[in-house]
Amino acid sequence: EEGIQTQNFDDFTDAGHKHSCIIVRFNNCKPNERKRITERANYYLKKKIPFDYGFNHKDTSVMFCSEIIWHIFLDEFNIDIFTDGNGGTDFSQFKNFWDSTNFDIILNHQTKYSVDF
Repeated sequence: EEGIQTQNFDDFTDAGHKHSCIIVRFNNCKPNERKRITERANYYLKKKIPFDYGFNHKDTSVMFCSEIIWHIFLDEFNIDIFTDGNGGTDFSQFKNFWDSTNFDIILNHQTKYSVDF
C-alpha cells in the first residue's frame, strides 16, 4: 500500500539505518494539546491520501511524508515547521526537527542522548 499508512514502531526503526533514529516532541503546545497531533494525523490517514511522487506541496490531493507532517502542525498550531528563514518553505530541512524552537529531542541514537519521558 502506498500513501499515508500506519506502521509498527519496531518495524519502522528496524527498516532504518543503525544509529539513525531521533525521537522528538513538539514543544509549542501544552501537554493536553498533544492529542491534536494524533487526531490530525488520523484525519489524513482516514482520507487515504496517495503518495505524491511529484513532491508538489500545493496539491493536497496527494502528499509526500514531510508534507503531511507540515500540514499537521500548520493546521493545528499555525506553525510552519519547515520555514527556511527567508519566508519560504523547504521540506528537505529535516534538521528542523532537532531545532529547539519547535521540538525537544527525547532520544537520539546518533549521540546516545536521551531524556526521560
